[in-house]
Amino acid sequence: MKRAEIVLDGDVQNVGVRVLAEMYAGDLGLVGLVRHTKDGGAEVVCEGRKDSIDGLVGKLRGCLRLADANVASVSYSEPRGAFESFSAVYRNNARGKEERLEAMKAGVTLLGIVNDVLHDVNDTLNNVADTLNNVADTLNNVAEGFHNVAEAFRGDGKELRRANDRPDDAEAVPREGFGRVRA
Repeated sequence: MKRAEIVLDGDVQNVGVRVLAEMYAGDLGLVGLVRHTKDGGAEVVCEGRKDSIDGLVGKLRGCLRLADANVASVSYSEPRGAFESFSAVYRNNARGKEERLEAMKAGVTLLGIVNDVLHDVNDTLNNVADTLNNVADTLNNVAEGFHNVAEAFRGDGKELRRANDRPDDAEAVPREGFGRVRA
C-alpha cells in the first residue's frame, strides 16, 4: 500500500478532470480525493496498491492529452489511512453544483466528439467494405473469364471463334495458333 500525491499542471478547469479521476480511482480501488488548485491545475491524493496508483496516473495522462495539461509530478509516501473512499472536492456547495454541471457539459461534449469520430470510422469501414466487395466481384469475373478460356481449350473449339464470326451453323474460321476450328 502506498500514498501518492499527483499534481496536474495546466488548464484543467471545466474539462471533467475531477469527475474522471473519481471514476478511475473508484474502478481501481483507490481511496482519496481530487481537487482543483488556485493556479488552474488539480491535485490528486490517493492511497492504495502502487500498481493501481500507476494505473490512475496512466489514465489521467491519457485524458489530459485532450486538454492543455499534463501530470507534472507524482510523489509516493507511506499511507496514512485518512480516507474511506475517493471523492472530488468542490469549494462550496453552490459553486460545486456549477462545477459539476460544467464537468457534465464537458463530458457530453467529449462524448459528442467521440460519437462523431466513431461515425467517421464506421463510414470509412463501410467504404473499405464496398471497395473490397468490388475487388472480389472483379476477381470473380476474371476467374470466370479464365474458366471460360480453359473450357474452350477442353471443348470442341467452337468458343474460340471471334464475336464477329459467322453463326454456329456456319463453317468455322481457321484460327492461327489454335489449329483448325471445326463447326
